Amino acid sequence: MARWRTAPALVLENIQTGDGRVMAEGAIEWAELPLPLAWLRDGDQHVSLTEVGPQIGTIDLIRRDANGVIYAEGEIDENNVDGAEVVRRMNEGTAPLGNRFPVSIDPDNWDVEIIATDVAEADDIAEADMMLQASGNGALPHFSRSAAAGDPDPAESVLLFEDSVDEILERYTRLRIRGATLCSVAAFDQAAIELVSEAAATASTPAAPAAATAAVTIPAAPPADWFRLAEPEIGDERLVEQVDGSWACPLTITDDGQVFGHLARRDQAHRGYTRRTTPPTSSTGYREFHVGAVQCADGTTVAVGPLVVGCDHAPDGLTADGARDHYANSGLGFADVRVIDGRLGPWMCGALRPGITDSDVRVLRALSPSGDWRGPDVFHLELISVLAVNAPGFPIARERLAASAMSMVAAAPAAPRVGIQDGQVVSLVAAGVVRRCSECAERERLAAAMGSADEVIALLTQLRREFRTLERRTRHLEVPAVEALAARLHVA
Repeated sequence: MARWRTAPALVLENIQTGDGRVMAEGAIEWAELPLPLAWLRDGDQHVSLTEVGPQIGTIDLIRRDANGVIYAEGEIDENNVDGAEVVRRMNEGTAPLGNRFPVSIDPDNWDVEIIATDVAEADDIAEADMMLQASGNGALPHFSRSAAAGDPDPAESVLLFEDSVDEILERYTRLRIRGATLCSVAAFDQAAIELVSEAAATASTPAAPAAATAAVTIPAAPPADWFRLAEPEIGDERLVEQVDGSWACPLTITDDGQVFGHLARRDQAHRGYTRRTTPPTSSTGYREFHVGAVQCADGTTVAVGPLVVGCDHAPDGLTADGARDHYANSGLGFADVRVIDGRLGPWMCGALRPGITDSDVRVLRALSPSGDWRGPDVFHLELISVLAVNAPGFPIARERLAASAMSMVAAAPAAPRVGIQDGQVVSLVAAGVVRRCSECAERERLAAAMGSADEVIALLTQLRREFRTLERRTRHLEVPAVEALAARLHVA
């Protein structure tokens, strides 16, 4: 494998390309690493995101440096014919930039603004568009804002508008990197890669911040035993006694990338729900959760589910498929695990995903797992995903009872996240939710109280009936009725 790095950039923010594009500051993000590195061979054309050149290597590090420079590193596979050719050209100085190869990102998920920097140019474009639509017969209409000496006869002119690269810009306010492709000419003249040895990379590559260095050595193919780790027996030092006297193992991430722990305790009550609600068990062996797969070191493949971080829980009203889509597109999958119904509670075990950095591990070790269960009713809830959160609805103490009892008892309860349809719980999210402003909460309360139009009509009908009853029962207390009664009784 030949090590490479960008020299100096993979792509840049706030710098205009030669063809009139600019990436806004902070607009660029990237998918989970590693990402593919391809080569647009001589004569090949880059048609779309899914039709790129052959993959020759990977991108295993991306970071945003100063001045909007997106820096990257990776490897090229010299056992690949195309990869070997790229390495040969850079080593011999016959690449498009001598010993450097231009590189272009392969993006998706973009938001772009088309900006005309010249107001008159914007008017020209709009007017030309209207005239083309008005012609109706496919003929190009005459259009020219002004005429000058030497211009052709207006009757023969087909000028629609004049353009230059500085007058019409494509300004990207959001864009995700899905890969990169080596090419002959890149949009950014500073976007290129160069080969480096491991020693040279350590000595000359700009030092990455601590957050970008790996904290653990994560195997790409983890041991199969990690996904079959047995739930600890009572007396195992990994178990921690909880406030209620039960035992559980908190989320644990080892230095070699192994992940295990209890998702909740067997009979634990959700701390934010007024009605006692305990973690659901699975009637399918967690089939709805184990929708992914990991190839292990021994060549076997195991079905797994994701541990996710970096997003909110999916809205309570979403279906199982909608919830999966939410976590897949909004959060970062940081580990793959299997879950079983253990004697002490839902037990999970597995491995971190490659690419997790030491800063990621630092944060993840401080969080707690929070399950998301979905189903048609309270009797058929199945685990869909697990999100790492700060305030779980099913907390598991990490400290021994003597050190944790007071803080656990005094902790404020988390707000419930339960979806109810026709009086049945159809989704249960094991986490609290940040309380919103009082005005927002009041509006939500009123909306929930009003319900549908039929419910509102029924409520008004009931109120009208009650007011009529009240009027009949108090009619004798009105002033005219009292005066008439006094006259009949000859009361002065």
